[in-house]
Amino acid sequence: MSDEIPVGSPPAPPGRHAAPGGWYPDPARQGQERYWDGWQWTRNTRPLEQPAPAAQPGAYGQQPGYGQQGYGQQGYGQQPGGYGQAPYGQPGQGMQPAYGRSGPMATTADGVPLASWGWRLLAYLIDWMLLSLVTNGIAQVTGLNAAISRSVSAYEAYLTEVMTTGTELDLGRVAHLLLTPQMFALQGLTMVAFIVYQALMLRSRGATLGKLATGLRVVPFGQGRSPRGLRWGTAVLRPLVTQLMSLVPLLGLIDYLFPLWDRNRQALHDKPARTQVVRER
Repeated sequence: MSDEIPVGSPPAPPGRHAAPGGWYPDPARQGQERYWDGWQWTRNTRPLEQPAPAAQPGAYGQQPGYGQQGYGQQGYGQQPGGYGQAPYGQPGQGMQPAYGRSGPMATTADGVPLASWGWRLLAYLIDWMLLSLVTNGIAQVTGLNAAISRSVSAYEAYLTEVMTTGTELDLGRVAHLLLTPQMFALQGLTMVAFIVYQALMLRSRGATLGKLATGLRVVPFGQGRSPRGLRWGTAVLRPLVTQLMSLVPLLGLIDYLFPLWDRNRQALHDKPARTQVVRER
């Protein structure tokens, strides 16, 4: 890898305003290629692949044998040029195009497949069920569940009274019955448990139990081959941002849906943490 990130961009193909993500000749150093992520040059480089030499024509005057092709002809389905050669800016043989979802597979800058939204959703549901068991157990032992059940029963009784007597609904009383200290305590317990669980798992394994079960891993942006485990700052920031956004109506939902249209398949909480989710199996 080179520490120098060049300026500028690869030439855009006809009909497009910018070059798609892929490997291009490095403008900072000859003899190597540099990965362009669709917005800027990255630090990922590799030696420039040389095309194999073209086949030599037969002897002068020699006619091709039965089933052979004459000089200058190409076989059915054969591409012009040497084996392994690809048009400028397009992925070569064995490479996966990483631009958007138009190609067969979206990848990190170093070629690791990104997790699809469906796999991320499955991992989230597994983690949600596990955390629900833990938080409900704590709430049961501490008496939070019993207190919340009494508040809900009082609220239901009040609604029944309003409907049977025809009196006007008092929103202040509704808030008093539902927004109890025990309700806020349960919400705080859920948030703290989520942040602690996620931070510990991301720091040690780079994945929660749900992600481990589905073969997913959280990695620094563009570094799909990085060692397991995130830095402490990243491991804490990612779940913290998730919980803060969940407090804003609809923002939490948008956060989880964001990978569906994001070019790097990042959720909103991936953006400040500079992370991506890859699938390793």
